[in-house]
Amino acid sequence: MKSTNIPLSEAEHLIRWCRVEDFLVGSLQDLYFNMTYTGCYVCRDTFSIQRRNMDSMLLLLTLEGRGKLRYQEKEYILTPGSVMLINLWYPHEYHALEDGWTFKYLHFCGAMSREYQTYIETRLGPVFTLSRKMYPETEERLDILYHAAESEEHPDYAAVSGVIYSLLTSFLSEKNTVGSAQKSAEAIRRAAAYITENYSRNITTKEIADAAFLSRSYMSELFVQTYGMPPHEYLVMYRLSHVKERLLNTGISVSEIAESTGFRDVFTLSRVFKQKFGISPSEYRKQMLE
Repeated sequence: MKSTNIPLSEAEHLIRWCRVEDFLVGSLQDLYFNMTYTGCYVCRDTFSIQRRNMDSMLLLLTLEGRGKLRYQEKEYILTPGSVMLINLWYPHEYHALEDGWTFKYLHFCGAMSREYQTYIETRLGPVFTLSRKMYPETEERLDILYHAAESEEHPDYAAVSGVIYSLLTSFLSEKNTVGSAQKSAEAIRRAAAYITENYSRNITTKEIADAAFLSRSYMSELFVQTYGMPPHEYLVMYRLSHVKERLLNTGISVSEIAESTGFRDVFTLSRVFKQKFGISPSEYRKQMLE
């Protein structure tokens, strides 16, 4: 049985959507992993699903925008590249946080679906972020399942089961990647915190790297990945944000501001400020306060 219909209560909160159904019945339904629903939703910010006691698992891959999941008395933000993998028997709710939240999803059951979901949740949690390599592979497998259900009256259920199995087992290989990503995120937070606490001093990138327990080269790589700029530029921009704040909210001289925000002298501050914003600190103060 196949259908592209969805409840009106859902459709009115969607910008675009596609969905197919395919229910495996008979002796193979417990042997194989099998899909029940699969598709793609582009949501309005009013979209919300709340339910419980469904005998299936849900895999949801966010492509764009942001959503939120409430599951097992905890909340999780769903962002591009994140996977939500939950047991629908337990009470759950997920909703869009903004227009355009886009995700591909798969409801599945059979075989050892519950056992795999439980094991993955124990290792990675109900929501986890995929590596750059795994993200396109996961989306591709979801597309394979969608097209199998859409294009064939009776899909090759053994092949479908194999694709779902490959999805689940691929997530287990993400454990080390996720753990490494978490450690990197913690390190970069330490580095940023060190800058926040010490920006007014003449600190070096080596001091920042030491505070984060990173090599300077790896710290630079992480800063570019996280903030889009190397640590030295991040430090400069952080200092300049405080310069702007003091220019607008205090009457102290530009020279005093330079000294209190970690610049070598007023000439260095003026040169860097003009390079970044096109005008001098004094001109900025004058224009903004007129």
